[in-house]
Amino acid sequence: MNRMTRWASAFMSAFFILLCNVPSLGAAPHTQLSPYIPGFTVTTFANIPYARGVIFDTTGNLLTLNPHTGTVYSIEPNGQVHIAADLPDVTAGYIGPGFDPVSGNIFVSNYLNQSGNQILKITPGGNVSVFATGIPAPTSMTTDGAGNLYVASYACPASIYKVTPDGQVSTFATGLCRADGPIFDKNGKLFACDRNSNKVMLAPPEGGAVTTFASGFDIPTGLTFDKQGNLLVANSNNGTISIVDAQGISKLFGAGFITPVATAFDKIGQLFIADLGAGKIFKATPLDPTPPTATQLMINNGALTTTSTTVQLKVAATNKDGSQSGLTMSFSNDGEAWSTWTPFQPVTSWQLSSGDGTKTVYGRFKSSAGSISNIVSDTIVLDTEIQPEYAITINNGALYTNQISVQLKISAKPRTGEMQVSNDGGFDGVVWEPYAAHKDWQITRYRNQEITRLVYVRFRDVNGTVSPTYQDDIILDVNPPHGDAHATSTAQGTSLSLSATDDVSGVEDMRLSAQSDFSSSTWEPFTTTHSWDFANKPMVYVQFRDYAGNVSPSYIASLAGNHTVFIPISIR
Repeated sequence: MNRMTRWASAFMSAFFILLCNVPSLGAAPHTQLSPYIPGFTVTTFANIPYARGVIFDTTGNLLTLNPHTGTVYSIEPNGQVHIAADLPDVTAGYIGPGFDPVSGNIFVSNYLNQSGNQILKITPGGNVSVFATGIPAPTSMTTDGAGNLYVASYACPASIYKVTPDGQVSTFATGLCRADGPIFDKNGKLFACDRNSNKVMLAPPEGGAVTTFASGFDIPTGLTFDKQGNLLVANSNNGTISIVDAQGISKLFGAGFITPVATAFDKIGQLFIADLGAGKIFKATPLDPTPPTATQLMINNGALTTTSTTVQLKVAATNKDGSQSGLTMSFSNDGEAWSTWTPFQPVTSWQLSSGDGTKTVYGRFKSSAGSISNIVSDTIVLDTEIQPEYAITINNGALYTNQISVQLKISAKPRTGEMQVSNDGGFDGVVWEPYAAHKDWQITRYRNQEITRLVYVRFRDVNGTVSPTYQDDIILDVNPPHGDAHATSTAQGTSLSLSATDDVSGVEDMRLSAQSDFSSSTWEPFTTTHSWDFANKPMVYVQFRDYAGNVSPSYIASLAGNHTVFIPISIR
C-alpha cells in the first residue's frame, strides 16, 4: 500500500472509531493541550500516528506500533525512526507491542477490533508467525523475565493469560472486565488495568482471582513503575497520568495529554508516553536528574546522650547548583519506614523510637525533579533512667572514695547538646564537649589531703543557651584503717576482742577467716567482740575496711598470742 492510500485508510479508521466509540483504543477529541508533568520537561520524541504502546528492547530502542496499519516501529534514543515490521492493514487490528528480553522477539496482539484471538511473534530477523491462539480480544502484554508472556483480554469477563515460550496458553488471573496494561513490579506481583471498573487490579503470586489495588481512574490503559516503586497509570479518557503509592493511594502525576495509553521509563529515568490521540510519543526528562548531596545529620548538636525521645536534627543538603531550592526531606528511625516529605529546613524536631539504648536517625533529601540524595545518619544514646533535669552525681552519690578516678552520672534537660566538666568552678580552659550521661573523671589529689573534692558541670542546649553551674562532692580517703585483735579463752568459750580506727571515713566492716587468703569469708559489720571457734586451727585472721573501701593489714589472734601480718591491700 502506498503512503497516500495508507494515510487515507488511517483517517477513515479514526473516523470509524470516533463514530462508533470503540473503547479499546480510547479514542478522544483531537484537541492538543500542553502536556505537563511537574519536575519534568515534556517534549515530542517521535510522531507516530495512533501510537498504541511503548516498550524498550535490550539495546535501548523504543518499540511502538500503529494499531491500524500494523506498522511496528523501532525508535533509537536520538529519535531516529525505523520500521521493525509491517503487518497487514486492519482497522483497530493490533495492540502492543510486547518484547521478550530472553529471546529478543517482539509480540503483537491480533486484536482485530475485538474479534481476534492470536498473538503474533516477530523474530529479530523480521519473520512473522502465529505464536499462540485462543485468547479472546487480546490487548497489551508483558513478560516475567523467564520467557513467559502474559496477555490481557478485552472480553468481559476477562482474564490474564500466560503463554509459555513454546506457545502453550493457560489462564493465570481471573475476575477482570476489559483488561489492559499488565505489568510486573520488582517483587514479581502482576498488576493490570480493569477498564470497565476504572480500577487497577492485583493478581495473587500463584495466579487466581484478582483483587482491587487502586480505584478512581478514567479508562486506565497502561501501567509502569518508577524507580521508587510507585505505579504510573495512563488515563486514556481524560488525558492524565496518575501515580499510585504502595498503599494504593493515587494522585495526579501529569496532565494535558489527549489519549495517553502507555508509559515506560528508560534506564536514565526519562519517561516516554504513547499518546494515541495526539499521534505522538512524548518524552518527559527530569529537570535535573542529579540527586541532591546530603552532607550532615546531627542529633542535638552532636550530643552522645539524650534523656528525651524528642530531639533536634541539624541537617545540610544541596542541589547540584549549591542551593536548597525545591528540596524536601524525610527521616527514619530504622532506614526502612520513612516520614512524609516536608520542605527543607536546616533545623527540625524529631521523635526517636521508644526504649533506652543507642538510636540511629537517618535522613534523605529529594530535589524538585524527584531525585533522592544519599542517606546521612547520626546516633545518640537514649537514657530515660537519667532524670531530665540538670544534675551531677559522683560514684552514684557515694560520700567517700579511695581512688582519684571516679564515675560521673550527668543529667540534663531535653535538647542539651554540650557540657563542660571541671574540678574548678571557673571552667578555666575547659572546652565544650558533647553531652553524655556517663563520664570517667579524675578528681584532684592534693597530695593525699583528706579534703572534700568538688566536680562542676554546666550545659549548653541546641539553641546556645548556657545553664547555671551544678556540682557534687566526694571525700578522697586513701589511708586504710588500723586495728587489733585479741583472743580470750573463758569458761563459756573463746571470744575475740576487736578494735579499729580510721582517721577519715570511719570503719565500716570486717572479715574473719581461718585462712590467710580469707577464702570463703564475707564482710560483716564491724563489732568490738566476736565469738570464734578455733577448733583445730590455732589462729584467726582479721581485716578491717573503711567506708572509702580501703582495707587494713591482716591481724592474727590466737590463744598463744596476737600478731599482725602485712599482706598486699585489696581495694574494693
